[in-house]
Amino acid sequence: MPSPVILFNASNIALAVAINAGPQLPISATGGIYDWAPFPQSAPPFPRLSPGYPEPNTIGFDRPNSLVAYIADSPKPSPPFQFTIPTGTQFNSIQIYLFYASPTQCNWIALLDGKLFSELTSNFQP
Repeated sequence: MPSPVILFNASNIALAVAINAGPQLPISATGGIYDWAPFPQSAPPFPRLSPGYPEPNTIGFDRPNSLVAYIADSPKPSPPFQFTIPTGTQFNSIQIYLFYASPTQCNWIALLDGKLFSELTSNFQP
């Protein structure tokens, strides 16, 4: 059964994402060879979805979920991408996309069953 939490890297930079201060989850870069299709996380540990509160490596409900991207083991950007899923929200999966538009700007998008739920553009200093 596929994971209900799917991380995608839409950048040409390999990166990792930590969910709620969990382990860094590596995601390969995409590129022209893949027709620039966002690359999903392909190696465990995969993030989980919990009916309770957010926990390390687990998306939860009613409290902020916090995601931090890492490039070469360095956290980027600040502030982290945060979103709260209200209790009672019905969905089968959450898709989280990360795209680095430049070395100092990234965009996060969270979709619930393919519908926009949350987004953030972050600017940071290199």
